[in-house]
Amino acid sequence: MSTIERALEKKRQLAENRRRLEQEQAAREASLRGDNGPTLASQETASQGMSNPQLTATLSAQIQASAKVQVDTQQQAEEGKHTDPQVNIDIKRLESMGMVSPTENFTKIKEEYRYIKRPLLNNAFGPGSTTLDQPNLVMVSSSFPGEGKTFTTINLAISMAMEEDRQVLLVDADVIKPSICSRLGIDEQPGLMDYLTGKVEV
Repeated sequence: MSTIERALEKKRQLAENRRRLEQEQAAREASLRGDNGPTLASQETASQGMSNPQLTATLSAQIQASAKVQVDTQQQAEEGKHTDPQVNIDIKRLESMGMVSPTENFTKIKEEYRYIKRPLLNNAFGPGSTTLDQPNLVMVSSSFPGEGKTFTTINLAISMAMEEDRQVLLVDADVIKPSICSRLGIDEQPGLMDYLTGKVEV
């Protein structure tokens, strides 16, 4: 399993854990409200032999436990939010370099990458995507330097990100001579090598 696949798998596991915690919290709240018949019946049966102070203490403990689950779930959701600083990309600079830009202006480069991205998006999210392993993973490669890998990768990423309800994770895997940050005109941030060496986590 590659590093990117491990990172995606870890992200899926975190999302699954968060979903499971939310379901458990909803079930606890439902049982406290009396929405869940079997749970309520068992609580009533158990409470018949309790005095009022014991019953109050039991309900109080259940409410506190439910509140703790809610706080824990909120903390996990907060931890899962994107907290890294945002960067601003100069759109006019991209256009002057002949690259795809998220504007209303019609350009030949936009049309060309629109034709390229359609089969890739269909492969990733279309009917046949369920039969593939990691259908949304795209790698741009070539045999020699200077053949347009960075240019193609950035344009393809921007073109795909312009689709409605689509997010793109762009990874510069050229560990010898990374250039995506400089092309986009942004400061270098921790990246793939930092992850591989254990300096950062996804």
